[in-house]
Amino acid sequence: MASWIPASKTHSWLAQSWERWHFAPMKSILLTLLLCCVAIVVHADPILGATEAQARARYGEPVQQFPGTAVEKVFLFRKGDVDLTLSFFRGIVGAVSYGRQDGRAWSREEAEVLMRNNAPQWVFQATTPLQGGMLVDDWKTPDGRISAVNIATRGGFLTIVTQELKDARRRSDTAALKGL
Repeated sequence: MASWIPASKTHSWLAQSWERWHFAPMKSILLTLLLCCVAIVVHADPILGATEAQARARYGEPVQQFPGTAVEKVFLFRKGDVDLTLSFFRGIVGAVSYGRQDGRAWSREEAEVLMRNNAPQWVFQATTPLQGGMLVDDWKTPDGRISAVNIATRGGFLTIVTQELKDARRRSDTAALKGL
């Protein structure tokens, strides 16, 4: 052993060095494999802009239809252990929410993989802490036409929505409030 390391500390120093250098590559490999699995499970083609027929061909029949709003139809699809809530606006998907059946939140890295499936470039906006330890990550595309929100907590979800659908929802809500 090296003479500059005391004999009593040699074993612990070697053990710590071995753990640090031996497992670091394994962690990287596992994270990479996990991110690849997420991309494969949810399909690599963009879902934003897909028609209802294309969504049914890709994900099968919806497991549930939600009431929706005056401007959109909303369906829940299931692909593997991922729930996809698709909002159809003017006949195409204007928003998608990804959730896991086991309730685990999406990590920032996983969220970015899913977002890049729908638009190639994103600009991180901010992380906002909310009550109960919940963290919310916000992104937008450089042109501002698509935004994403990742609720990073148990039961969390990632929602990607077009600005066009957000504007239509806002107009619809405003019109409904005027009628009260």
